[in-house]
Amino acid sequence: MDNPFKWLRVVVVEDEALPLRQLKTLLASIDRVELVGEARTGTGAIELIETLQPDLVLMDIELPELNGIEVVKRLRTRPQVVFTTAYDHYAVQAFELESIDYLLKPIKKDRLTRAIHRALGQRIQLGPALVASLAQLSKHRAYKSRFLINRGDETFFIPHDTVYFIRSEGGYTFIHTVDDDHIYDSSLKELITGLEPSAFQQINRNCIVSIDKIEKLKRQYPRDYVVVMRNKKRTSLKIARNYLALLKKKMNF
Repeated sequence: MDNPFKWLRVVVVEDEALPLRQLKTLLASIDRVELVGEARTGTGAIELIETLQPDLVLMDIELPELNGIEVVKRLRTRPQVVFTTAYDHYAVQAFELESIDYLLKPIKKDRLTRAIHRALGQRIQLGPALVASLAQLSKHRAYKSRFLINRGDETFFIPHDTVYFIRSEGGYTFIHTVDDDHIYDSSLKELITGLEPSAFQQINRNCIVSIDKIEKLKRQYPRDYVVVMRNKKRTSLKIARNYLALLKKKMNF
């Protein structure tokens, strides 16, 4: 059967800088693919997709403003969609009913190539069964369960429950575990929206802490507080006054 089009016009929707760069690099290495646009928010994705009318959208699920599921539901005309996500607890079977593919991050070239070839060979609209499944899933927000770290030639994950605190310093974001720290390619502002609110709390403009990794609150004269973490260094982190009440509430203080 002949391909319905020679080149696949693709839009990428991804809010994190590193996965976006990786996807663009992979797409550039695959034949008969033209990247025509990219969006980093849900509302921006709707506008871009409606304007460009691409053949395929690589759609992240966790996005600012609207998640990828909500974006798909709101599109007036739906191109082929490949969902991308770092979370493996979504109902993969539901997406596979009528979507082109569902890719778990970090995305490998062979899996992306397979999805592209599938899209080149068919034009599938999302039908009512998948839309109904997406509507149900959109009621349940998924938060980051792990962090993708790139260090030299290595790529690895840090589970969220091993993180003690996250700090922004000198233009870099550092994830601190019990005895190490890792550079993470995301701003603190972008990161906080994907973290489970009951597990993490921002305590000043440059720092997020894991609530169950706090050893104690320590008062400093006259009205200031710091948190002392349970890591090996027993790191003390200053709490900005506008975050203190919420942190105390989450700690049942």
